[in-house]
Amino acid sequence: MTRKSKILIFLVALVVVIFVALPIAANFKKKSARISIWRLNLEQIEIAKHAWAGDRVGTTNDAPTLEDLRPYFSDWATNLIFVTNGAVVDLGGGVYTIGRIDEPPSCLLNGHRIHL
Repeated sequence: MTRKSKILIFLVALVVVIFVALPIAANFKKKSARISIWRLNLEQIEIAKHAWAGDRVGTTNDAPTLEDLRPYFSDWATNLIFVTNGAVVDLGGGVYTIGRIDEPPSCLLNGHRIHL
């Protein structure tokens, strides 16, 4: 095998690796960004829960609804978290569990539960 053919094989292999690696890296970046959005939504829900609890007399067993928390959301969160068919969801397909005051909210996405 000549030096030119070795270089050509190496370059072809390099191009194949790049074309395989780029979509994988892009998918990972996209997935990381989506997880960040769900984390921000969970943090927003947690902050709203504590503000809601602070404005009323109750116990840590109280569980607010999304509508109870709406006045405490930032403007951006108001439009990104909503109720569909009785479930608290976001545009990315996350299904949120608000829970009681004494437990952190969570998000179910593609069978995986994400906790704050």
